[in-house]
Amino acid sequence: LALAAEYTGEFPWRGDYYLVAIYNRALTSAEVTQNYNAGHGSGSVMAAPAPQATATMPPTVIPPTATTVPTEVPMLGEPGLLAEYFNDTSFTTLAMSRVDSTVNFDWAYGSPDATINTDQFTVRWTGQVVPRYTETYTFYTQSDDGVRLWINDQPIIDNWTQHGTVEDKGTVDMIAGQPYHIRLEFFDKAHAVIKLLWSSASQAKEAVPASQLYHTEEAMQMAAVAVAPEVASDVVVTEPPVDMPVVPPMGESQVFEAEQAPVQQAGAWTLHETGQASGGQYLFSSGDPNDALSFTFQGTRVEVLFVQHPALNPFVMEIDGVALQTVNSAGPEIFGARVVLGNLAPGQHTLRVYSTVGIIAIDAFAVDPQPMSETPVVAEPAVTGDPMEIAATEVVAPAESVVPTEVPMEQPTLTPFPTLTPVVEQPTATPLPTSTPLPVGLPLVDPFDSGQGWLTTGLWRLDAQTAHSGASWLADTSQRGQIAVLEYGPQIQLGTAMNPQLSFWQKASLSSSDLVAVEISLDNGLSWFVVDQQIGMATDWTQRTVNLSAYFGQTIRLRFRVDTMSTVSEGTLSIGYWVDDLAIQDVLPTPTPLPTETMIPTIVPTEALVVTDIPAVTPADMGLITPTPVQ
Repeated sequence: LALAAEYTGEFPWRGDYYLVAIYNRALTSAEVTQNYNAGHGSGSVMAAPAPQATATMPPTVIPPTATTVPTEVPMLGEPGLLAEYFNDTSFTTLAMSRVDSTVNFDWAYGSPDATINTDQFTVRWTGQVVPRYTETYTFYTQSDDGVRLWINDQPIIDNWTQHGTVEDKGTVDMIAGQPYHIRLEFFDKAHAVIKLLWSSASQAKEAVPASQLYHTEEAMQMAAVAVAPEVASDVVVTEPPVDMPVVPPMGESQVFEAEQAPVQQAGAWTLHETGQASGGQYLFSSGDPNDALSFTFQGTRVEVLFVQHPALNPFVMEIDGVALQTVNSAGPEIFGARVVLGNLAPGQHTLRVYSTVGIIAIDAFAVDPQPMSETPVVAEPAVTGDPMEIAATEVVAPAESVVPTEVPMEQPTLTPFPTLTPVVEQPTATPLPTSTPLPVGLPLVDPFDSGQGWLTTGLWRLDAQTAHSGASWLADTSQRGQIAVLEYGPQIQLGTAMNPQLSFWQKASLSSSDLVAVEISLDNGLSWFVVDQQIGMATDWTQRTVNLSAYFGQTIRLRFRVDTMSTVSEGTLSIGYWVDDLAIQDVLPTPTPLPTETMIPTIVPTEALVVTDIPAVTPADMGLITPTPVQ
């Protein structure tokens, strides 16, 4: 029996049952209306079975009370939530994984564990929560500092700021006995408190108990691998040889498993088998910075298939010794996540994949369609002299070289060839940029016309159609559940700039829950914090400025982060976020107006002073003795 739902259970009923009545006949429209009114609490009487009914099924009435959990609840996994503790504030440096039966902690100024910092750490709890009643639940977090909570990937609480102990809350409709995916994130700057509670009409407010929290054993194993991996004895680890094998171009896309030749392993990689991976297996690294996979191919495009998981970390894609892209593999568990490097120069390339910090998991590599070609086979001439010298001068003719005339095998010797020169002269190689760019100073101005110097994660791409000028960077937000990062490669020295300001032009068509943040790092990307944040924008091109004067004299890293992890209701439109014409420069502060100078008045006498001649006075006139002149 399915009540107000379909049989697959994919679209469960989320209302309350006011009345369930079972009849052995079809009701008239009037009777349906009468029953609706009776069930909806209007005081009407239910429709009685028609007199001609031979057998009447008495209606079963279900009062509008809370639905309790079924007696037998299927096993959903192991009790408690998977807890991952990181020694930074960006969920990068995983230090410990464990199962927490509940989230009800007050560490004060201490630490969750001896392996965890007392300050500047983050925690992520994941698993499933099962409600006891079919009701609207209120979830509460009591935290010091930042906290975020998702239920079924729907944001419920978001207070990702530094603050004292505060309580935040959010509501969600839930069905008794049904598991819901839960993700709780927390960061600490100094004093640390984090508690997760819930309540409903029938559920008293309490910490969510261990009996209603579950995690999968596979997720725990993956997290344990990320902290302390074991190297499988049957995995052969070899340093890549100098001359790596070349994968011949195929007429159609071809997949090369990460654990098989011609992929070369360096460092310690462990083989893991699962039906969800390409070829049934994938490799995960040990976390050592020397772990790397190398793959040589021909063509202009290559794909990397990888595993995304909350316990995993970013990795770098390097082509011919130049780091071109950083990919963040931390996120909801996905097998077969893909990232593509395209627009490469035609010819042979070597891709190298390695972790920036921590564990990564690589599944396979794929080369896009390429034209078939064959290398002509040239019979070796009889040679004399030092064979090492001859070997050092062997030349393989490129595809565009003239095929030499075939010489009959009966001929004992071959006419010596002159020095081989390719038909198409190779252009002078342009020096490649260093993979570790030097810091740049101010002013920094980038119109984004070429996109060089920027590292992307997620759905960022250059867009020349909808740009403020030339070309712009676009983060596609139509695909949900993404965190797209656009990061400037070099560090930026603010130097002696007294009033450094970041300015850029932006355009957006986002849902009300999409988030755009400008973040900087003071420790070369180990941790990031937000200096500007916008939520749910819909705007044409406008210029935005961010004051960076608080970081006078420091060296920073800069990135844009677009978060579309929240789900949107049907019909809600989210297209993308564009950014263009960026500049960081020292802006002279607006001078404070000086007070108006008060003019000293000129004193003009009302009447001119007339000076009369003073009469000459002699000593005799004053009754004095006239002095006798000295002889």
